[in-house]
Amino acid sequence: MLNSKDFEKRVADAKKAGKRTEIVDGGGLYLDVTATGVTTWRYRYRVNGRREKITIGAYPKIGLAAARGHRAIIAGKAATAKNVKGAASPAQERQQEKMAERAAKHAGTIAELGARYLSHIRKQGSKAQSIGWHITAYITPALGSIRTPDLTTGDVRRLCDKIKTKAPSSAREVLGTINRMMKHAVSDGLVSFNPAAGISPALYATKDARERSLSVDELRAFLLGCDGAGVSRLVSAALRLIVLTMARKNEIVKAPWTEFGLDSALWELPAERTKNKKPHMVPLSSQAVAILQTIRPARDDEEPLTNFSTWVFPGLAGKPLCDSTLNEALKTNKWFGLQRFTIHDLRRTASTILHEQGWNTDVIEKALNHTMPGVRGVYNRAEYLDKRREMLQAWADYLDALKTGAKVVPIGKGKAA
Repeated sequence: MLNSKDFEKRVADAKKAGKRTEIVDGGGLYLDVTATGVTTWRYRYRVNGRREKITIGAYPKIGLAAARGHRAIIAGKAATAKNVKGAASPAQERQQEKMAERAAKHAGTIAELGARYLSHIRKQGSKAQSIGWHITAYITPALGSIRTPDLTTGDVRRLCDKIKTKAPSSAREVLGTINRMMKHAVSDGLVSFNPAAGISPALYATKDARERSLSVDELRAFLLGCDGAGVSRLVSAALRLIVLTMARKNEIVKAPWTEFGLDSALWELPAERTKNKKPHMVPLSSQAVAILQTIRPARDDEEPLTNFSTWVFPGLAGKPLCDSTLNEALKTNKWFGLQRFTIHDLRRTASTILHEQGWNTDVIEKALNHTMPGVRGVYNRAEYLDKRREMLQAWADYLDALKTGAKVVPIGKGKAA
């Protein structure tokens, strides 16, 4: 180790030399003197056979004694990294600190994070509208000015508690959006902690059980609501087709015209577009065909409902309509004055009413494109296409009668297929 007098003389000589010089103090500590005379303390060490180097700081701001003190601290951390599995080495720890500093500098506010997260979600094409509503209506007004790294669990709780007083379900949904936003920020290295992660959604509302089925009166109110001024003609058509065909929401909104044979009154879904990954044929009632003919523009239409698109329900930028658009339509129209329900509940409603009317269970299950287990599932490879066509036409006629207020109840065909 050098004494102070010898050290200062060597520093002066190194600066005069005009070339890079290392003045070694021992134990891995040295002063790096550049050709231009810049002097910086550095420390070399090994961790698990790997050589690392770390910068301590500038000389003479950090003198010889102080540099030796820093070396002792860093050497202790290096020893810990050798003996403790998963412990960061001094250089790794320093790198993590720098990354955290850069992330904090660029993390921005919650409003900026919300905008970035919404853009990310839109690129994925999922739930953009509901998440956008949470961000613009609740999160940004209340939390937007807070820097992202400074957001606390208390901030999130206070917002959700306030929303809960009027809309418990919305409080739960907003909490979920904040949680996903902050997870996104963590994955991007903008923050190291998600303040929403430890808050239970059950504090605000229980998740709706998937067992809602609309009554006959509610179904009539829904059908009338589809024709209301608050629902666009295209969304109305999609909702009515879901009820008529008993199809899933994404099967309807992402359907290309090539799947439909209007002359044969048959909709053929390929395996890649069904939940069970099996091809599925849907007989189309005359009412369903009429809706599709209304949607498909003719060359002589003066005011076509849609453009000449690949998709039955075209959205923006040449893509199909986003399935969340239907959810937003229900929400905007306050579920037509009914207790809250989901698009999926329409399938359950159809199944419930058709069973009550005595239609064959296997035919109904095939119409829903459900996969049945065991021997029964093997037997039900039969398409029951004619029986399903008969049932779906009777179902469409029943819906027409229900909408007009006529008391017409079709008679089912018994339980035997």
